[in-house]
Amino acid sequence: ALHSCWGDSLKEMVCVDSSAPMNKLAERLLKGDEERGDPCIKHVYFRQFLPVSPKVQFDLVTAAFTLSELPGVKDREDAVLTLWRKTNSYLVLVENGTKEGHQILMEARETVLK
Repeated sequence: ALHSCWGDSLKEMVCVDSSAPMNKLAERLLKGDEERGDPCIKHVYFRQFLPVSPKVQFDLVTAAFTLSELPGVKDREDAVLTLWRKTNSYLVLVENGTKEGHQILMEARETVLK
């Protein structure tokens, strides 16, 4: 989606998923399911963890359907604060369009506003 909007003006895209198999699958899909192929989108990097250094920030940080996977309010609050510290411009959170998803997003909003 990022590439379709901003194309080659993007310097890099860092995709973070704690699941190594999911990262491997996503990387393979970018190569058109060819093990040794070139990725169809350049400068996409896959990681299992966010960079630890507080100096590493991004213009746009997105988290889709992540917060609802966490076990409790404190875990979600910690995750939102970590994501907020990683952006120097925008944080986009996406959750399911349910009452629970809405509540989670309102919690995240309050966390950032504090």
